[in-house]
Amino acid sequence: MSLLSFDRATADGGAELRSVLARDGWVLVRGVVTEAEARAWGAQLKEFIGSLSHGGDSSWVQDCIFEGFGAGHATPCWEARLHSRVRAVFAALWQTSQLVTSVDAFCAERPRDRARSAEEAVELHLDQNVFRESFDAVQGALSLSATRQDTGGTTVVGGSHAHASRLLRERFAGELGEQELNPSLNWHVLSPQARKCLLDMPGCQLVHVETEPGDLMLWDSRTAHCGRKARAPQPHDAWRLAIYICMWPATRLTPEHRAAKQRALGLGPDGTPSSSERAETTTHWPDGRELKPRYGWPADGSAPACERPPQAVSDGVLCAPACARTPEALRLAGVLPYDEE
Repeated sequence: MSLLSFDRATADGGAELRSVLARDGWVLVRGVVTEAEARAWGAQLKEFIGSLSHGGDSSWVQDCIFEGFGAGHATPCWEARLHSRVRAVFAALWQTSQLVTSVDAFCAERPRDRARSAEEAVELHLDQNVFRESFDAVQGALSLSATRQDTGGTTVVGGSHAHASRLLRERFAGELGEQELNPSLNWHVLSPQARKCLLDMPGCQLVHVETEPGDLMLWDSRTAHCGRKARAPQPHDAWRLAIYICMWPATRLTPEHRAAKQRALGLGPDGTPSSSERAETTTHWPDGRELKPRYGWPADGSAPACERPPQAVSDGVLCAPACARTPEALRLAGVLPYDEE
């Protein structure tokens, strides 16, 4: 079972945590933050979404992975990254406390009044380029609400980290587009045929992970996964909320990475708010290699919007909050080096 308590995950230098992750490609760590902390952050994120429009009606804003308007810099997201127990799990995983974090999106899926089929609810994908098959990153989702099989949550294909990349290269190369030519491309949605082949492989199992507020789910970036939609209509207040967090050793950053992270925080060279840069959400990768579009992706999948939508009354977060500008936070952000580096 890919389930550990916080104490077991951080015991013995994280040996069991790494073992379970290497075996299954994912692990759920129970009770990393308290339920009260998780629910408070969730409420603040809902308020943030509501602040973008007159009267709090933000139904026009793309939901589920909420990445626009500098959302990754919302204060609850930074408070979660800076939380000592969240960092302790990643420190045990990487065997170092000198970590750097992504400035990732958060999940905010509104309740829907219609049911979805199993196929419609689950859209499996990989976040790591299939031509980069070696172990690279461990992604995380800190649950701020309870999730069950039918209410939406995170779905993984356990064991797929050992098979998915090779399967796609060997049998579904025609689906990979530019990934071989451009190593920076890290997103690939599995076709129905590829999904079936992957689930038919020995050792691969579709798992609809169930969480409680405060649980931290981790998965190898080579693991096929997705945020699943609710399969049954939900009450009006039954939002699915989570904060995506990915950390790795700070020694992996180059000077170019640090400059990119500084710009992503909306900071100038002196570490103060910049008049020319705006805080932007990054992808899962802690080196800041990719920024999310400030005003999100239009529903038709066209190019990201460069101008603030007319429905919005706010630009969202323009600079990392005060809690993200302390020396401790700037080291975690990747802007400042650790003294020992």
